[in-house]
Formats: sequence, C-alpha cells, structure tokens
Amino acid sequence: MASRLPSMLMQAIRRYLPWLKVEPATAGARVVGGIPRAGTGTESVRNRSDTIGSGEGKGGGGGGAIRSSGGGLGQRSQVLEEEYFRQEQAKELKQLREALHSMRQGKIEYHKKQLDRHLSQIKKHEEMFAKDKDVKHKVHIESHKESAEAHQQYIKKLEKGLKKI
Repeated sequence: MASRLPSMLMQAIRRYLPWLKVEPATAGARVVGGIPRAGTGTESVRNRSDTIGSGEGKGGGGGGAIRSSGGGLGQRSQVLEEEYFRQEQAKELKQLREALHSMRQGKIEYHKKQLDRHLSQIKKHEEMFAKDKDVKHKVHIESHKESAEAHQQYIKKLEKGLKKI
C-alpha cells in the first residue's frame, strides 16, 4: 500500500489540479546502477505560472495587449486590477454591514415597542386586579411579565451584536 500511495496521489493531482505541472523527481536525478539516488519514487509538483502579469501563459495570460506583452507594465496592470477588485469587494462588504445594521436596528425598535406594549398591559391588569381581585388578571400579569422579559433579553442580544458590526 505504501508503494501505491505516491502514484495514487499523483493521479489525483493530475485529475483534479490539471493546471499544475507534474514532473517525476527522477527526471533530473542521478541514476547509479539502475537505482535513482534522489527522489526515490516521489514526484515534485511545480506551478506553471512564475509571476502574475509577466506575459501570456504565465498567469497574466491574454488580459490585453499590455498584459500579454509582459514586463513591468503587465505586472502593474495586474496590481491595479487586483486593487480595483479589492476596493469593489470592500464597498460591497460595507453595504452588507450597513444593511445588517439597519435590519438589526429595525428589530430592536420592534421589540422595544412590544416591550412597551407588554408593560402597559401589565399596568392595566394590575389596576384591574386591584379593583376586582379576579385571578384571571394575575394570570395575564404573569404572562405579560414573561413576554416582557423575553423581549428585554432579545433586545440585549441584538444590541450586543450591533456593537460587533
């Protein structure tokens, strides 16, 4: 099994990473008496592209006349292009953060309104309980207190998450 592992690995590399150039390590190795002395059965993997923007087929490939000619201008245009896309990505990320922030603000406002509604209902049922001492008002008070507590906890959770954005 140990002798098959490198060949299985190389088959997987050739199949799933075709853009990598795979060369046997024994290609340039010294052979003494039919036995390779360097690399014993393993293979080296080398990336085909040397530097980005250094001409066609070198990672900059066919991105326009300047880029395909290679040299300093090709590399500079590659750097400018990467900088542009980084800036665009940063803008999108900022917009997503702002949208998330406003969404959470809306949720916080909604739950604060619900909390106020529950507190006013608690006050109303306490006044009614004081007048007629009916047990149903006590049940409503407890129910509204539980709901108000749940809203308070959720508001705290949302505000804590809002600070992280």
